[in-house]
Amino acid sequence: MAIAKQNGLSSGKKAGCEYPMMERLLPSYTSDGWSLQSAAVWRQSLYSGQVAQALCVQAQAEHLRRGRDTAAQTGGSLFWQLNSEWPGASKSSLEYSGQWEVLHHFASRFYAPLAVSTFVTESYTLANAYVAWDGWSGQMELEWSVDVWRWSGAAVRRGWCPVASCALKLPMASGSPLFSESVASLLKRAASGTGGAPCTAASCFAVVKAQGKDAGGSTHESQAMLALG
Repeated sequence: MAIAKQNGLSSGKKAGCEYPMMERLLPSYTSDGWSLQSAAVWRQSLYSGQVAQALCVQAQAEHLRRGRDTAAQTGGSLFWQLNSEWPGASKSSLEYSGQWEVLHHFASRFYAPLAVSTFVTESYTLANAYVAWDGWSGQMELEWSVDVWRWSGAAVRRGWCPVASCALKLPMASGSPLFSESVASLLKRAASGTGGAPCTAASCFAVVKAQGKDAGGSTHESQAMLALG
């Protein structure tokens, strides 16, 4: 809960991260418990709870990785808990049998050596992207780009570099901001010259991609979706 408070979230269940997300993923979910709910709702709640947990932990873990070069100096994090002591629904990322739950699949991406993270601030008006490189095999040389899509599935712009240069050289155990721009400006520039309808925060989203090779020649890739509204 200390992490939640650092991110401006209340430690209370109803005001924290997972509870409102559960209400969106599972409209039938209520705080009154499950005694009057159907078996189908219960099964869906188990899955929805895993998705909500994974998204919340991802947001917090990415936030802490971005803190490496700030006054907070938080280069990483650990989450509770890894495995379960007995079969049953729990907060672990591994089932009792060792199978991966949703959180563990997410963790393999947000704890990857090369990880792009995206987030919006200033009441959903400022779009941001960041890349973290935690490899210990030397400098990472990477290139990154942005794809902008409509929720209908149509591509607005692909392989776009929204800044002067999208080539980076990252030292070992480092990170770098990729861009920080108002949502309105980013969408306007993305759709400029495409001949299509204007993009809005409600109709479009972005995907930020990065790939490169470390000093040992190994290839690393990462991408992150940026919902803009």
